[in-house]
Amino acid sequence: DRLAVAMLAFIVTCWGLFLFCFGWESFRKTLFPLLLLLFMIPLPIDLLDQVILLLQRSSADTVDVLFSTLGIHAVREGFTFELSNFIIFIEGECSGIRSFFALIITSLVAGYWCLESWWARATLVAVVLPLAIIKNASRIVGLALLASCVDPAFLTDSALHRSGGSPLFLFSLVV
Repeated sequence: DRLAVAMLAFIVTCWGLFLFCFGWESFRKTLFPLLLLLFMIPLPIDLLDQVILLLQRSSADTVDVLFSTLGIHAVREGFTFELSNFIIFIEGECSGIRSFFALIITSLVAGYWCLESWWARATLVAVVLPLAIIKNASRIVGLALLASCVDPAFLTDSALHRSGGSPLFLFSLVV
C-alpha cells in the first residue's frame, strides 16, 4: 500500500511539472493520456484481493454453467470442481486478473480513439468484465476437457496451461 501512495505522489508530481512547463491548455488537451498514468499505481492489497475474488467467483459460476451446458457432470463446492477422474480448483492466479486489466486499458484507449460519445465509450469498457469472465471460464473448461479426454497433464504441466491465456486474450481483444 505504501507503493501505491508513492506512485500516486509521483504521478501527481509529473502532472504538476507538465502543467508548469506546458500550461493549462496543453494539460487539458492531453488529460486522457495523463489520466492513463493512474494505471501505473498498484491496487492496494485489500482492493486487489476483492477484484480477484470477484473474477474467481464469476469464473467458477460460468464454468459451472458451461459444464452443465456441455453435459459434463461435475460436483461443485466453492471453487472446486470434482469431475469423474480428477478435481480442479480455480486458484486466485486463475482469475484472469492480468488480462482483465489489459482489456480495460485497451478498451479505454480504443474508445478514446474510435468512439465519439461518452456512453459508447462507457459501454465498451463495461463489456470488458463479462468478456474477461467468459474468456477465463472457456480456458478453464477447455483445459479440463483436454485433461479428461487427452492427458491429465494439461491441467498441471503443460505449455497450454501456462501460456494458453494469450491466444484467448487476443481473441477477446478482437471481440
